[in-house]
Amino acid sequence: MTVHKGHLSDEALCSPVVGEPLATLTHLRHYMSPGVQRIPVRFGKVRGCLFLPPGNGPFPGVIDMFGSAGGLLEYRSAQLASRGFASLALAFFAYDDLPKHLEEFNIAYFEEAVEFLLKQEKESGEDEDKEESRFIPAKDLKDPFFCWSKLSKLAEDYHPDVGSVQKAISVFNDNVMNYFWKVFGDGVGVIGTSKGGDLALSMAAFIPSVHACIVINCCNTPSVKGLRVRDCFYTPLNHVFRNVRVSDEGVVFGKEIAQDPRLHPESIIPIEKSQSAFLFLVGSDDQNVKSEFFAQLSYQRLRDHSYPKHYEVSSYPGAGHLIEPPYSPHTPISFHNSYALPLIWGGTSKHHTLAQVQAWSKVLDFLRVHLAKGESISKHKCALKSHL
Repeated sequence: MTVHKGHLSDEALCSPVVGEPLATLTHLRHYMSPGVQRIPVRFGKVRGCLFLPPGNGPFPGVIDMFGSAGGLLEYRSAQLASRGFASLALAFFAYDDLPKHLEEFNIAYFEEAVEFLLKQEKESGEDEDKEESRFIPAKDLKDPFFCWSKLSKLAEDYHPDVGSVQKAISVFNDNVMNYFWKVFGDGVGVIGTSKGGDLALSMAAFIPSVHACIVINCCNTPSVKGLRVRDCFYTPLNHVFRNVRVSDEGVVFGKEIAQDPRLHPESIIPIEKSQSAFLFLVGSDDQNVKSEFFAQLSYQRLRDHSYPKHYEVSSYPGAGHLIEPPYSPHTPISFHNSYALPLIWGGTSKHHTLAQVQAWSKVLDFLRVHLAKGESISKHKCALKSHL
């Protein structure tokens, strides 16, 4: 936290150089409780980071995604693991060897991520004692797990006298990967913000193993880039650039840029085909996406199809686009990496920060109900010196 002399305009705040501060204070916040394990993931094409609670589990599994700025954000997954969930922070571009920029998405990548997280489901017919005896603690496997995909590639490339290597990889896969950690049940949850939100809706619509879906301020169609689902392609909405407002300081209001999805029903994600429960979290002062409008369209679509699972919209007055875990600073404006522009996200500090506290409790309760399904995860809950 820094204090500067005088008043700084929005333009000055967005400048890389804002002058020498009068005072600076560093405030430490713990996002990951003691005992939580952080494990980089390179599994097939999947890239991300897995966070595991202490103990052998089994744990409810969650896939966690953020927006169109790309890269990998880990703090929400770390906090979910601190609450008893095995959480995979999933990257989808601008990270590791993934595409550098937003490109057309393919549902196969996200199916592979779900497969990865569910790989530890108990094999039918194996009793608890046998399963426990074959469990290998994640902390003992961090390095070999990270190298597993590289070894597989070497075995393919370095012809033909690699039988022993291939056999070793097969043994590693069967005896280590399959017992690396445990996610109970036959389904996972997904949580996504902004672009990650419409990807989460797509996962819920097209991947039956997704049983709980939480989206935060997103469209009900693919945004920015389209989505390929086997032989079908869901196109993003066209941008209406004349609807974009730019402040005198050069800050962009993107809320009205997307077309009305009702004009292009073929682009709407068919969430009524899902096996998942849905929770739509929206900020009523979102200045980047018409999130409340899109959430209500999704709600109406589910109701029109007499959707049998649970679905709800939770709207937070005065909250903006970036609804984060609680006690995160309110960020009304920031520079967007992909667009190279300062964007306004909306929200008033008091209402937005209150919404983050309330929404986080809602997220945890929703996941416990629809993933844990009566199983107690309290024994895995770790202390973060917080009541949340």
